[in-house]
Amino acid sequence: MKKMKQIFAITLATCTLFATGCKKETNDGKSYTVNHVGLYEGGIHELHYTKTDDYFVKDNKSDYSILIPAAATEENVYAAEELQELVKEATKCNLPIVTDAGYSADKKYISLGNTAYAVTVEAKPTPELDNYGYSIQTVNKSIFINANTDIGVTYGVYGFLELQFNFDCFTDECYTID
Repeated sequence: MKKMKQIFAITLATCTLFATGCKKETNDGKSYTVNHVGLYEGGIHELHYTKTDDYFVKDNKSDYSILIPAAATEENVYAAEELQELVKEATKCNLPIVTDAGYSADKKYISLGNTAYAVTVEAKPTPELDNYGYSIQTVNKSIFINANTDIGVTYGVYGFLELQFNFDCFTDECYTID
């Protein structure tokens, strides 16, 4: 786990050196779409998400669950647990981790990796993401974090936390989160 956080800290530092700007398209006074492709050493990341009037967490509660594949790898489980732990630290809300064996398109998920739901809505990564790149997309009311590798999904979790809670990691034992 320490090695993973060290790798992330180095990659995040590199990412900030090579980050590109965001393109914002205003749809109305309350919501907008952000499309961002950022280059960094070892790959890219793609963000295609829409800000909504819905709350991710309100009054320490959330309608979201963390969705992982039924045959999740150890890295997928690690990414889900990191997301769960850091969201709880930031909001005091405990997001349940569920497998995609019985997902429902009517529910709100943060889908990690190639879940059955991600395949259904075609929230798949592009080949350009390489090993460490990731994609974050919103489709309907769910958030899809995907990559071509399991480590890319973990980096996507940290990227999502950066977007939501201003997460930043300096070493394996030193990070900030709002």
